[in-house]
Amino acid sequence: HTSVLDLSTDNTGCNAEVMTRDATEHILRCDRVVLCGGASIGSICPEIRLESSVIPIRGQILLLHSETFTDPIVLNVGNRYLVARGDGNVLVGSCEEEVGFEEGTTCEVIQGLRHFANRVCPELESATVVSQWSGHRPMTFDGFPMIGRVPDQSNLFVAGGHYRSGIHLASGTAVAMADILEGKQSFMDLSAFSVGKQQAALH
Repeated sequence: HTSVLDLSTDNTGCNAEVMTRDATEHILRCDRVVLCGGASIGSICPEIRLESSVIPIRGQILLLHSETFTDPIVLNVGNRYLVARGDGNVLVGSCEEEVGFEEGTTCEVIQGLRHFANRVCPELESATVVSQWSGHRPMTFDGFPMIGRVPDQSNLFVAGGHYRSGIHLASGTAVAMADILEGKQSFMDLSAFSVGKQQAALH
């Protein structure tokens, strides 16, 4: 519940200006910072010029509840999926919309998700709607996440841009970032994920 208002770096560390839940502003001093703010990475610190590196892609989710469909399953069909948790709750997703940081759900997409659920699992036709919401995925232009140090910044690092694979790649990203921060040889070649490579290609 703490918002980052600004971030500045120098040769000895980083200053993060933050606002806590009680609307109190503070300056936090730290040795190093890892930006992992999802689709908002580019807006956290404009000075590092990542605002054009990550595009927010909205996804919408429908949560159903069935009294009869209680088997835990995960079903992927193209870019849509069902996740039945085994307690009667079934997550139905999703979509890909380039609408900036616009929030909320739309009747058209939610109806499409309901139709998809009913088609692949007719037993869900009697399920009730529990909730619906949206979120923003961080998509990079080349489809590769950014993992590493920000160019020209000795104390600022990025781990983001994983798009639809954040959960799958989280543990590997964590290990890679820990290696980088500790100055160790990484378990894999991270050059494909270098931060700022897209900006470098523009110059």
